[in-house]
Amino acid sequence: MKRLLRALALAALAGPLAGCAVVEAYFADRKATALYDESRYKEALAPRLRTTELVRGTFGEESRFYANTLTAQGRLLRDLRRYDEAERALREALAVREALFGPESEEVAWSLSSLASLYDMMIRDDDAERLYKRALAIMQRVYGPDHPEVADALYHIGDYLAPAPRERLFRRIVDIKQAHFGADHEETADALRDLAEHLAGPDRGGEQAELLERALAVQRQTLGPADDEVAKTLGMLGEVHEDAGRYDAAEAAYEEAVAITERARGADNVEVANVLEDLAGFYRERERFAEAEPLLTRALEIYRAAYGPAHPFTAWPLNDLAWFYDKQDRHDEADRYFKALFSVLEESVGPSDLQLAYNYTIYAKSLALRGQEDEGLAYERRATASIRPIAALAARARTDQRNRGRIVFESHMQAIFRKAGGGLRSAPGEQRLAERGPRIAEGGLAAEAFEVGQLATATRTGAAVAR
Repeated sequence: MKRLLRALALAALAGPLAGCAVVEAYFADRKATALYDESRYKEALAPRLRTTELVRGTFGEESRFYANTLTAQGRLLRDLRRYDEAERALREALAVREALFGPESEEVAWSLSSLASLYDMMIRDDDAERLYKRALAIMQRVYGPDHPEVADALYHIGDYLAPAPRERLFRRIVDIKQAHFGADHEETADALRDLAEHLAGPDRGGEQAELLERALAVQRQTLGPADDEVAKTLGMLGEVHEDAGRYDAAEAAYEEAVAITERARGADNVEVANVLEDLAGFYRERERFAEAEPLLTRALEIYRAAYGPAHPFTAWPLNDLAWFYDKQDRHDEADRYFKALFSVLEESVGPSDLQLAYNYTIYAKSLALRGQEDEGLAYERRATASIRPIAALAARARTDQRNRGRIVFESHMQAIFRKAGGGLRSAPGEQRLAERGPRIAEGGLAAEAFEVGQLATATRTGAAVAR
């Protein structure tokens, strides 16, 4: 924390004990920040909590230093999925800043954005959107409508808009950054890349590629050819080329992203694992399985070394490996990785989680396609049980999250329908449900079908309810 260092001399004037406490807090904060930046969240917790304790004792609970340490603590607890504790810390930091600076200050806007990011992770989208909009309004009053700080605040609003207004918002961000920094600045390149990611409508691949090429040219010039941001843009460009069927260009972009990230970060960094997964996904879709497999296993090893075996981030490569083996009908290996994935998510995020429920559903579908209908239905039930406590939130969530909730419930309905004698790939339309109704009742599935059908309907209509 930079301000702690500035406060060191002032605190020392209060006496040697206060000065020593600030020195300890400064180094504890540096340690916690370094560990957090490496995503080593569990290791960062002890020095982070120690920093908060020392700052509270030295500066009191009504100081900006205390608000800053609480914010850092809240963000760490958020990423550890300890949401209740994170909310208490971030709300207290907000209250301190409101008392110190007033409710319309820039410092309060920062605090609102931190709390909104927590609510976003908790699928409390209404609360997140409300706080992000309040932060935006504050920034507009403080800086005016065309300042880069306003552009950064606008970015957070984009996820809560329909596609067309979302695209207009990201075009406005590009205009603000370009007017303020110029066309050849890295901030403008970031804005171009964000716009490419959020273009609305089909058949926009050509425009996406053009925007990413512009961003890439600026980044190579301003940041150098071996910067992480260059690699990130190359990864996005590879995806656009792949979607357009330009496979040679896609492979070249993915491979360059891997090479740059390895040089910039070292071979065992988690950023390397991310780009390895992109390249492996490209190979998998081309059925170049022998080239994809070692990349996926290497990515898993990197994640496990960085985060430990039971971190939600470690679930990503487990998921990729499960899908990889399932696609090849290597079911014993797929089963092993699916079950390892479930174990990690159940331990790290708890039993009620959209990602966990969605992966139960994917595995259930795989089992059904193998002819293991009863085992598949059991995992459909686990998926519904996982999402049931957060169904109301999922119904009002952003489109991608809401779609996952809908898929879980509708897949469960299809499994019930198949159990009552429907075909493997049949959908439970109204006429067919009427025909299968007696069998559903005979099989003791009527109450289950009714509940899951109600949840599916609520999720499908959630967008209208939310608006």
